[in-house]
Amino acid sequence: MWDNLSWEPVSIAGDARCRIMLAPDAGARAGQPAARGYAMRRGTPAGHRKRKSSGKAPGPRGAAAKRLPPPVPGTDRVRALVHHLPAVVYSVHLRGGLRMEFYNDMLETLTGFLPSELERGEVSPVESLMHPDDRPAVVRTIREAVEHGTPFEVEYRLRTKAGEPRHVVDRGRPIAGPDGKPLRIDGVIVDVTARRRAEDRIRRVSEVLVGLGADFQANIDRLTALAGETLGAACALYNRLRDRRLCAWGRWQAPPDLPPEDAPEGHICYDVIRSATDDALYVPDLPTTRYAVTDPNVRAFGFQTYLGHVVRCGGTPVGALCVVFQRPFVPEEEDRRVLAILASAIGREEGRREAEEAARRSAEQFRALVENAPDVIMRFDREGRHLYVSPSVTRIVPIRPSEFVGKTHRQLGFPESQCRMWEEAIRTVFDTRTSHESEFVFEDAGRRFVFHWRLVPEFGPRGAVVTVLSLARDITAHRVAEDALRESEARYRSIFENIQDVYYEVRLDGTVLEVSPSVATVSRYRREDLIGTSMYRLYEEAAVRDRLVAILREKGAVRDYEIVLIDKDGSRIPCAVTARLIPGPGGGAPVICGVMRVIAERKRAEEALHRSQNRLRALLDASPVPIIALAADGAVEDWNKAAERMFGYTREEVLGRRNPIVPEAFQDTFDRVLARVLSGEELSGVVRTTRRKDGTELRVRVSSARYCDDAGRPLGLMSLFQPGPDAGEPPPA
Repeated sequence: MWDNLSWEPVSIAGDARCRIMLAPDAGARAGQPAARGYAMRRGTPAGHRKRKSSGKAPGPRGAAAKRLPPPVPGTDRVRALVHHLPAVVYSVHLRGGLRMEFYNDMLETLTGFLPSELERGEVSPVESLMHPDDRPAVVRTIREAVEHGTPFEVEYRLRTKAGEPRHVVDRGRPIAGPDGKPLRIDGVIVDVTARRRAEDRIRRVSEVLVGLGADFQANIDRLTALAGETLGAACALYNRLRDRRLCAWGRWQAPPDLPPEDAPEGHICYDVIRSATDDALYVPDLPTTRYAVTDPNVRAFGFQTYLGHVVRCGGTPVGALCVVFQRPFVPEEEDRRVLAILASAIGREEGRREAEEAARRSAEQFRALVENAPDVIMRFDREGRHLYVSPSVTRIVPIRPSEFVGKTHRQLGFPESQCRMWEEAIRTVFDTRTSHESEFVFEDAGRRFVFHWRLVPEFGPRGAVVTVLSLARDITAHRVAEDALRESEARYRSIFENIQDVYYEVRLDGTVLEVSPSVATVSRYRREDLIGTSMYRLYEEAAVRDRLVAILREKGAVRDYEIVLIDKDGSRIPCAVTARLIPGPGGGAPVICGVMRVIAERKRAEEALHRSQNRLRALLDASPVPIIALAADGAVEDWNKAAERMFGYTREEVLGRRNPIVPEAFQDTFDRVLARVLSGEELSGVVRTTRRKDGTELRVRVSSARYCDDAGRPLGLMSLFQPGPDAGEPPPA
């Protein structure tokens, strides 16, 4: 039956009885003309011109079209609906030889064939438009639907007039005549090419994502290439921002002379990274945009269109995945979505690489820690055999770590009593699944060691103890130190009683618990006068006292905190306090333990220095010659009034900054000159080009010399400036 299908439509556009099946996913497509019904006598659109009826039934091809019945209510609405559907609406007559009774103008839009071309028989029946691989299954599906009187839905490919395949979904239903037998098929054909293209893209992207391996660079190259191939670009790049450079980590069809890295400023990808937006950046007609000037690749390689998406690693923008075209290109939403997916995949690769590098560093650090730890680290199985021994064991016994592996202590010849103790402890950890700590003494070759020993169970995936980790710390020196500490307590008492600074211990409420006898040498108080009383009453300012306590509570320690105490006779005692908060006796309330040093002489020296600095400041500001002081790293330390007038910068604007009057082009020269002056060379009347705050250049004569500390170490340099020669005068060689 379907082998003889012919295209001889008869207009039913005015017949309100015609049935229309709507495809659920047939959305309107921009740019398609309104559909119109065709009475297929010589391809004349229904409604374009009237024909008189011959009064005869419709005949074969070439006969006059039958008269349309008069409109009935709702006909205009149905016609308008058919005309505007974004799908091919058709009706196929099944009796007397298959023929197409009706279809709208969407067939021409979909395939490119004119109705007149179909009528004249310039193409084969409808099956010939189908892809040869799809046709048998389509014909079989529709035959079965007609035989059983059931609806059908089938997807296949159509060949357009231009030779391009289109994916369509054909949904139809056999309609029975008065005799109950199939009379015709009413259906719709929906173009799903865009959907299939999107599905193919997503499938290909998924295949690539699933197939990614462990090689970071290979994965980046594959994802970059996939972006370019999927979007049909001329070139695709993954530009990574690294160390203030824009580096092309991923390249697909990139021009051979495209630089592998460049300064980021001006590049489109740098703007994508800085914007950090989740939307792709689309820049059409690149030669007319500012990027034609700022991005050197636009003109160099004839790029016309740019589409780029930010790449994030751990939420931080690190790069941009972009595709560029040497032709006009308007991305669809699906293009943007694919680019976003690939940018996200690259971001995950970046995160995986960072995680792997972090894990590698962690493993290296762990190994370095274990291999260099002073503790003896061992791992045992349930039989007490050594599975691992750290190199530090050789400090205790003359046995290499490799000689331990696979053997027990007994097999290695350790003393019997020692072996029993170790075996029992290891067995206990396996049985109780808990840690074990103890101390033991080990003697070898006349040497005596004291170890603190900790055994830790290591669990397998099912929760069973599979190994025991042993950490043995040599505390021999600690024990010796404890003995020495006891011996030193007597010496401490002697020091305490003869110290020149004042040692003290007070509670947080200010109660004095202890104070050294030296308090009588710096004040009129004796030790007995202060113990048990509140030290806080001696502070000149309560706010200073409260601030000291607050710092100790917050940080636990303070160093050289300046306070002023009031002596017994009312005189002021400036002091510097170094103290820390320690647990009280028996673990009680914290206690402030510290040392006070009287700094009256130091305060007088600081005041004298301050006066000297003020005089120097006045001298600099009064000088009519611009003077600039630079630290050894080139940062401005001083800037007098004359320098402000000459260069336009105020002192506050430049302090701590690199010398702002040095133009960017002369930074390297400036650094070399700075090093020469710091090494002892003096400059006098050297002509240099400087830059004022307003951007203008100024030729000056510079004289510079270094200044040093008391030990002769250079601290920085002082420079004096005078107006230089005219701009036209060449600089000295």
